[in-house]
Amino acid sequence: MSVIAIDPGHGGKDPGAIGPTGLKEKDCALKIALKLGQLLQKHKVSVIYTRTNDSYPSLTQRVAIANKAKADYFVSIHLNSSTNPAAKGTETFSFQRGTVGEKLAQRIQSHLVKSIGTADRGVKQESFLVLRETKMPAVLVEVCFISNPKEEALLKSETFLNKAAEGISKGILAQLNTTQAATKIWRIIQPWKR
Repeated sequence: MSVIAIDPGHGGKDPGAIGPTGLKEKDCALKIALKLGQLLQKHKVSVIYTRTNDSYPSLTQRVAIANKAKADYFVSIHLNSSTNPAAKGTETFSFQRGTVGEKLAQRIQSHLVKSIGTADRGVKQESFLVLRETKMPAVLVEVCFISNPKEEALLKSETFLNKAAEGISKGILAQLNTTQAATKIWRIIQPWKR
């Protein structure tokens, strides 16, 4: 059974970005993460969380939780912020180009944008600690801009949060299905590996 480590960004003493009306990134990220976990579990995917409440595990603790669980993939949930209130849209980060992490980021980005209808800012690479230090392919999802008044308003809607979780889950499931299909083909080609 595949194991997905879900990391709701920030938490506890660290609110993350704060929207124009005071909405906190840490709260929205946790809601989306918990919904995502429920959706994945319905598809028989095992889930571990770096936090399930308003606590603050450090970045190294988040990585340690995923590494200890030997997760297959690590997905960190965040909301973007900018000093420009017009900045909008969705982007997903992986550590390096040409990796399994980038493939996962592409699948999540594609399904998430389709699900929530935000502007597609694409897949990018960053050396974030949670992407760099995890022993499994890892992505960091910036669902939308909490600093944008219109997108902050969307984040107050359970329907939007559900759609965000659904989009991310579809990207993860597409990745898992591709990996499993590749493994099956490999076993057919090389039957002695069974």
